[in-house]
Amino acid sequence: MTEPIRPLSSKTQTPEAQRGYSKADSILFQAWLILFLMVICFALISYLLPFILTTFAK
Repeated sequence: MTEPIRPLSSKTQTPEAQRGYSKADSILFQAWLILFLMVICFALISYLLPFILTTFAK
């Protein structure tokens, strides 16, 4: 009979797998996310603004 498979211990992980995200990575991601959302909101506003102005100008 064969031995059951045991899970790998945490000591066999590579240093890249143990490394977490740094504070700079977090700030950079949050800045990118805010800029992305601002672009989406600006595009939505610039798309809807002419429609709203022509609807209520009558």
